[in-house]
This record gives sequence, C-alpha cells and structure tokens, in this order.
Amino acid sequence: MQAFRVTENEAPQSHSASSPQPSPPPFDLPDPPQLIPFQTQPDMFGLYSVYPMCPTMAPEANCTLEGVTDAPTLEGVCATPHRVHPGVSSPEISDDDLFGAFTNSSSALLMAWHYSGSNAKSATELNHLAEFLRDPSFKQADLVGFNHARESKRLDELP
Repeated sequence: MQAFRVTENEAPQSHSASSPQPSPPPFDLPDPPQLIPFQTQPDMFGLYSVYPMCPTMAPEANCTLEGVTDAPTLEGVCATPHRVHPGVSSPEISDDDLFGAFTNSSSALLMAWHYSGSNAKSATELNHLAEFLRDPSFKQADLVGFNHARESKRLDELP
C-alpha cells in the first residue's frame, strides 16, 4: 500500500518502496531499402506520373473482357502482356537487395508473379505452379510464343 503526503500548494507524492524503472533504450531499426523512382511515359497530353518504385499493376492494361477474364469458353485475342519499364538505376541496390527476402531469385520471381495481375491466385495454386516448373519434362524454351487461347483451342479440338 502506498502512503501519500500532502503539503500546502503541493500535489500528493507517492512514497512507494519501488521506484519506476527507466524505459529501455529504443532498438535501432535497419534503414529502409532505397526505392528506385519510376516515371511513366507521357500520355497524349504530355502528362506522366512519378512513383517511388515501379507499380505492381497497370489498371488500364487489361481493359477488355479478355484481359480481365480467363474463362476457357471465351474466344478472342489475349491481352497484351504487361511490360516492365526500368526506373532510374541506383548503384546502391543490388540483386541481393531485391531478392534478399527470398530463398533465391526464382522464388522471388514466382512470388512477384503471384502478387501481380489477378487477385484470384491462391498460395496453393502458386505451390502447384512451382511443382510443374520443377518437373524434369518442363523446358523453359518451350514457352517462347506460348499463347493460352491457342493451347486451349487445341485441347477443345481433340476427338
């Protein structure tokens, strides 16, 4: 139990056996990684945007029905693939800085794919994709010119 002593013109003072302990010093946080500024190409009005880093999506890039859906029953031209435009280069940022949070660069690129475009991709589906990519019969060179609509049509035409 604490005892208080009050004198004239004074607030109550606590006479506790234990005095408050000083706060521990704040721990140092690592400096955040430097961002590479990204500037868009000027539009027909000469307007452009500057972002602290390359945006993860371009809302106008997939403005057609085919661009926002992937139903096998839809026919049409595939949306133009996203293009990555490098930002201002920075000598302070290395591949290790960009991929350092991941096991390796391939894992980082798979995660980038997972978080780009549609939000309909699940973690389970990403793991499933990685299983296919690890299959010995998978050849990266076979993906040159790959087109989902063409391959789906070939399946539909099977007897």
